[in-house]
Amino acid sequence: MKATGSNDFELKDAFIPSHRAADFLRYASRDNDGVALYPSCELLQYPMYRILAIIHGAVAVGTAEAALELFPEAVAKRVRPGSGPILAEAETHAAYGEATQAAHIARLMLDDAVQRTERLYGRGSADPSHEELALLNLSVTGSATEAFHAVDVIVQAAGASIQRDGTPLDLICRNTQVMRNHITLDRRRTQRLAGRIRLGLGLDVPHDAQY
Repeated sequence: MKATGSNDFELKDAFIPSHRAADFLRYASRDNDGVALYPSCELLQYPMYRILAIIHGAVAVGTAEAALELFPEAVAKRVRPGSGPILAEAETHAAYGEATQAAHIARLMLDDAVQRTERLYGRGSADPSHEELALLNLSVTGSATEAFHAVDVIVQAAGASIQRDGTPLDLICRNTQVMRNHITLDRRRTQRLAGRIRLGLGLDVPHDAQY
């Protein structure tokens, strides 16, 4: 998580004046103070955590698409003793096709998440229902899930040599391991909550306002 700036810090015996503090749920909502200060700014109309969620999905999709671009050159250098160049093998072609399909699905799901966000949180829109948000969250997490699948297929088909330090595909492999541990892209949690909502059971997690 080094690149995200997700760091903790603690102040002891420090006085924080009220005008330097903000309630997180208000800060992260569509009623944030920025809307009142800059009413013409469209981006401020969206809750912070909605934008951040899409960013997570976008990074995952972009990472998968980068892996697709890097694969042909990486596999062209790979030779299996006794069978020759890996690039000529049917299994390699099938893997690249599978990864391409997964990355394409990931892009479609990300586009769906963006469109749903624009529709649900556009200026003047009513607060979306939990049912609508469940589908939005599934699109965001689903885009990353498919993106990670594409990367996994590419990494396995490219061979062990990509794991050398500094290899772009090695960096992509390690980055996706970190990404999939973020709560926003936790598919099991997202699917469980969506299932509860769609079965009429409601949420069973705190901070209902952040869903």
